[in-house]
Amino acid sequence: MKNITRKQQYNIIWALKIYAELGFIIAVPASALAFLGSLADKKYHISPWGVIFGLVIALIISSTVVWKMIKKLEK
Repeated sequence: MKNITRKQQYNIIWALKIYAELGFIIAVPASALAFLGSLADKKYHISPWGVIFGLVIALIISSTVVWKMIKKLEK
């Protein structure tokens, strides 16, 4: 097995950190806003529009945060 240098270890850890952050950036808004949308669906009897609206807003939020993250990493 090939020996991994300290710099390569740092790069692997850095990549895993970015991967984990992306997961949270996408999952947290999607699940939270889908949940709030389902509550709105039940309260106002507008199913499935509350969940759909929540997921669209989550997509916009996640896309914006990922875009800013990419711009920051390009520097």
